Amino acid sequence: MAINTGEIVSITHYSDSSPFKSIVIQANKDFLWVKITKNFAILNFLEGDPIVLGFEEESQIRICSCTISSINAKQSTIELKLDSIKFDINKRSYERFPVSFYADVKGENTSTRYTATVKNMSYGGLMICSKGEFSVDQSLEIDIYIDKKVMFSKTDVIWKAQNGNNFEYGLKITMMDPSNQQQIKKSLEILKKEQEEFLRELKNF
Repeated sequence: MAINTGEIVSITHYSDSSPFKSIVIQANKDFLWVKITKNFAILNFLEGDPIVLGFEEESQIRICSCTISSINAKQSTIELKLDSIKFDINKRSYERFPVSFYADVKGENTSTRYTATVKNMSYGGLMICSKGEFSVDQSLEIDIYIDKKVMFSKTDVIWKAQNGNNFEYGLKITMMDPSNQQQIKKSLEILKKEQEEFLRELKNF
């Protein structure tokens, strides 16, 4: 992934409803260090949070999902671990789409809830990060917070991996209200459009 020092990129995080501009201050194969140009104090960054990164590569506007690996609030910088999968923003359909949403999750027929973040999403499934530990094939109930709305879904754990102090899960949606399905579809389309327009504005800046 060719992202160089000094490049302007877009950052999307669940603590802000819109993408915002950032500047790459250091880059290597797997990590980026970016300077946040927005008021850092109002952004509720936490290590392990998902970030959607927008950038230009080979004259194409692309996005990829990242994870915050460290934070320097005094310098308004964050370190991002890059995922290997990137998406061409010009393609109108995705198997999944990088996102940064807040969520609550619990095992079905249990009462203990855990905070979670949603890292990518499609119409049939999602990937989440959480400190809560669940098992493969376990059924989970999840509330996803999108556009100030709560989307309830029942899911099954398809795969599980540990990432530092957190667990990552691939979830298959098994039940969701049709109105929520339509809202998620609409929200993902809006996100794609917002990312494309914002990145094109950065490109022409």
